[in-house]
Amino acid sequence: MNKSVILGFLALALSSTTGCSEKEPGTEGKPSRATQAWKEIEKLYEKAKEAGDTTPGDVVDWAKRDIQRIGDWEYRVVTVATAGDDVLEKRFNELGRDRWEIFWVERFQEGNLRLFLKRPARSYLKSIPLSGLSKLVPGGGDGQ
Repeated sequence: MNKSVILGFLALALSSTTGCSEKEPGTEGKPSRATQAWKEIEKLYEKAKEAGDTTPGDVVDWAKRDIQRIGDWEYRVVTVATAGDDVLEKRFNELGRDRWEIFWVERFQEGNLRLFLKRPARSYLKSIPLSGLSKLVPGGGDGQ
């Protein structure tokens, strides 16, 4: 999904939810969909802080920055000794556990390999479906 579309959705949601009621009429004290959606975003923000990610002090700034990371890649270059298969396999599995994917290998100096790795940049908000974000906008979502 296009980042600018998601950012626009977030901006619309922010302008729509500012000053809105915490409760929807006729829901018998149940929090509004927008309130529920923001609570989910706040949980993801707390999760990011607990994971040690650098987070701005404001959840809205964090959300904007997190959306900007959707679709981005991180890259890494690692040189490893061409040891036995078991040693290489162990090293590859270590890198894989950290979500690194080898996309290119080249011989580098005598007895070494240079590995080129990539992984998706971490984004917490990419896990929220668009239908979840639409709950932030009055009249959006599935009407629940």
